[in-house]
Amino acid sequence: GTPYGGGDKVAVGTIVYECTETYAEHCPHRSPNHVAGEEAWFELGACTGSMAPTSSPTFDANAPGCPDEYVAGTAYEEGDKVSVGNTVYSCQGDFAITCRQYGPEDYGGSQGWTDLGSCTGTIAPTSSPTFDPDTPGCPGEYDDTLAYVAGDKVSVDNTVYECISGGNSAYCVVFGPIDAGGHLGWN
Repeated sequence: GTPYGGGDKVAVGTIVYECTETYAEHCPHRSPNHVAGEEAWFELGACTGSMAPTSSPTFDANAPGCPDEYVAGTAYEEGDKVSVGNTVYSCQGDFAITCRQYGPEDYGGSQGWTDLGSCTGTIAPTSSPTFDPDTPGCPGEYDDTLAYVAGDKVSVDNTVYECISGGNSAYCVVFGPIDAGGHLGWN
């Protein structure tokens, strides 16, 4: 088997187990989810997913609003859209190279620029990501500056730990879930 030692963690399906220091010599030879492995492996719990923000902002070039103003000297290419005042122009056609030489309203500009009509406002990306703390997922990361009590849940490396209820909950303040001695206060 794999040379697991005390403190090593493995996952079987969605359940995470830790090799106990006391019976570490048995971890390489006993499966954590088998009866014979119960003394060597301690079930820590499971953690799937995360409390992630919404998706990143997107940009739709065809959204209503005015594209950026035309800027002389810019290397425009076919398909680029600009505005002059409240009029939208698109660089198109066989003479798109002229979009680099002439503005949409300059003499000769009509060779590369096509008038698409009027616009108002701006074309902007969607709103920034948001975070909803009520979204299901892993609890907050363990913080050694907090005083945990029985029933508190924390996560460490996507593994969930719960402070044991009863007399051992005092160990949740003394030891972190993955510290040596953490098993005294955390499941």
